[in-house]
Order: sequence, then C-alpha cells, then structure tokens
Amino acid sequence: MLITSCLTYADVQKTIFDLGDMPVNEQVPKESVEKETTKYQQRRFRQYENNTLMLDYLNGDKLDKHVDAKLSIAYLLTAPKKSDYEKIEKGDWNIAFSASVEFDFYMGTRHSGPVVGRRYNPGIQIYQSYDKKEGWREYRASLEHESNGQSTETIETLTRITDDFLITYSDDDSVDFAKASEFAEETISMGNNFVSVGGVYRFNNSELDNQQCDTELSCFDIHIKLRDNSFITDENSGNFRSLQAATQNLSDYQGISLSYFNRARIYGKQDVALELTYITGQLNGGSPGKHNTFKANLYYNWKLNKDKVTVPLVVSCQTGYMHDLYNFAQKNSECTFGFHFLY
Repeated sequence: MLITSCLTYADVQKTIFDLGDMPVNEQVPKESVEKETTKYQQRRFRQYENNTLMLDYLNGDKLDKHVDAKLSIAYLLTAPKKSDYEKIEKGDWNIAFSASVEFDFYMGTRHSGPVVGRRYNPGIQIYQSYDKKEGWREYRASLEHESNGQSTETIETLTRITDDFLITYSDDDSVDFAKASEFAEETISMGNNFVSVGGVYRFNNSELDNQQCDTELSCFDIHIKLRDNSFITDENSGNFRSLQAATQNLSDYQGISLSYFNRARIYGKQDVALELTYITGQLNGGSPGKHNTFKANLYYNWKLNKDKVTVPLVVSCQTGYMHDLYNFAQKNSECTFGFHFLY
C-alpha cells in the first residue's frame, strides 16, 4: 500500500488545477481567452487521489499475494463557480470533502472475508488555485482523519485472534504460530487526526503554455504536503501497537511529502507519466530525515484499436516505511503493477 497523498495521472490538459489530484475545472483554450471572455463550470463530484487496482503477486509467500484496491473521491461543498478567465488567474477559494479507501482482496490465496481494510482517509480540503504558467498554482490546507479501520486494541484480543487463525489454517503446514501472529497483527487498530498545509509549484523555465507544459520534460509540478498530528492527536494514547511499531511514533515516519510529477510523449502522443515521491517525519515533534520512504509510479496508457480502447497501466515501486498503518515502522521494498482509473 502507498500511504500518501498520491498524484493521479489525469488529463491535465483539461484541468486548470488539481486538489490532491482531482480535476476541478475544464481548461480554457488560450485562443478563446484572447477572443472573448470565456466561462468555465466547476464539477461538484470528482476524483481526489489515484484510483488503482494493483496486483501484488510478486512479493511475500503464497498467503501474502493479493489485489490492492484504492478508491478516492471528493465533493465540492462550496457552490460551483462560473467565472471568467481573468478571475481564475487571481485565484479562487474552494472547500471540498474528500475520502479515500484502500483494501486488500486475497483472491485465491487466504481467507479475508472477503476483503481486509487497510486505510480510511476522510477530510475537509480548503484550497486556492491559480492558472499560472509557472510558480505557485495552488495553496492547500486540510483537516483529516486516517486509520486502518481495525478494532484490536488489547493483547488479550490479539492472542484470541492468533488462536483463531491457527484453527482456521490448521490444515496448512505453512501457517505456524509466527504466521498466525502476523495475520492477527493486521487487525490492530491504528489511526490519527492531523492538519496539513501545502501546495503545487510549477517549474516552467521555457514559459510554455499549459497545453505545451503537459508534454514537455522541462515543465513539471512539485506537490508539497506538510502534515502535523501533534495538535489534535496523542498518537501514544489508547493505541495498542504491532511489534514493529510498539516503541515508535508515526510522526517520525510521516509528515513531509514531496512529489515530482511529469508527463512525456511517445511517438507524438501523451501516454506516459512519471511520479516520484519522498516521505519523511513531520517538522513539529517528528524526526525529519531520519526515516525516509521513496516511491516511484510509472503510468502508461496503452492505446489499442486506433485509440478507441485504452488500457491504463501503472507500475509502482517503494522502498522505506509506511507500507501499512499497523506496522508503519517496518522497513520493506517492493514493486507492484496494475491499473489506474480516471473519472
């Protein structure tokens, strides 16, 4: 699982700004702006983070193989604005409700009833966006909750669940006490509330227009998110921890997120996008730079049948921490592949 604010591979030629990664307004053609005052209409319901279906069948043993599904939406709470192009350049404030859900489906591998929840992330997003060729294109602030939706909070419950797994897999020689304990630890409750600030900064030294910028390597966006849970969550209070995270603080592993996002062309078509993300501890009360996570996503829209059918593919690799909330302090490296979906 990728626990971060991800970037979606959206058709940015049709958007003026993103919230997290959600298309908000339709792009206004430059020619229309020069000829007359052009109106745009915001959409209330839209995409927030990536919507993906990842096939994790290359890592771990046979009982660890699964399908990772992630759904993410946002709903605009402020009234959809109709405005001229010049007003967009000055910036518009908006408020939206966002929600991301991530779960694993152990298809053909182990009992999961039939899915295991991994991440639930509702929040209120406030943002101001600008249609600029370079510089700050968006400022963001949010109030969010993030948890894994599990309920185990005592050692007694964990012991009972471990025994239940031993009984369930009594006919499987590969499941010993250590493996059953690993399954049980996945049910440990973990969560926190946090505030965040950030934005999107565009590097565009060639001063390309928005349409050209979507296809040139010299023009790219940096997404910044600084989160802080020290104001509204005592992460050491009331949380029974996994063995890997028992003596660790989440704020030492997650708090600063920097993402590089760029698109490219293959054979004259916009088919590829690259996203690189760095995550470390939060500035206030954390240990930034001590525990580091690096992620890379390569998106490719494989077009078939003369562009009438497109297969949206993604390869994702991660090294570091934050694979799951319940064992955020466990270090690992892995690559997965699958599909990404836009709406």
